Amino acid sequence: MSDFIRDEVSIFLEAAWNGMMIAVLYDVLRILRRVVKHSDVVVGIQDYIFWVAAGIMVFSMVFQSNDGVLRGYIFLALLLGACSYHKSFSPWLVQWLSKILRFFLTYLLKKPLKWAKIMIITILRVVRGPFVWIVKLAKIKIEGVRVKHGKHNDEKKEKRKVSNIGD
Repeated sequence: MSDFIRDEVSIFLEAAWNGMMIAVLYDVLRILRRVVKHSDVVVGIQDYIFWVAAGIMVFSMVFQSNDGVLRGYIFLALLLGACSYHKSFSPWLVQWLSKILRFFLTYLLKKPLKWAKIMIITILRVVRGPFVWIVKLAKIKIEGVRVKHGKHNDEKKEKRKVSNIGD
């Protein structure tokens, strides 16, 4: 086999591998979307970033392996690599990794975070208790001062009225 053909076969296999890697990266997005709900805007942004990254990946592969010369068989290899991965490993991988991630998020993050939240709230209530008591006590004393001050002013007003009537 000539060196030229050997190089072309090598480029074809590399393009097929890159097609598989692009499909794997998209499966990572699919898994994340199954585990965590995303809005349509976020999905659109994720897809845009994915396709820009895929384009850069394909461009750099073509530039490095074939000096930037575009050949039809490179795109055929990318398509074949992505399709072969998608038909063989993708369904299994997406299903099982989604289940594993959901398990970890539910049992290793959500429940401990829920317990931590309950503990923090309980600690804050216990620590806050004396402060609330002090504030209530101070409020009662302040209100008592205001009431006395108010009565004192009322008594002065009454004396003024009485003195004005007598004049």
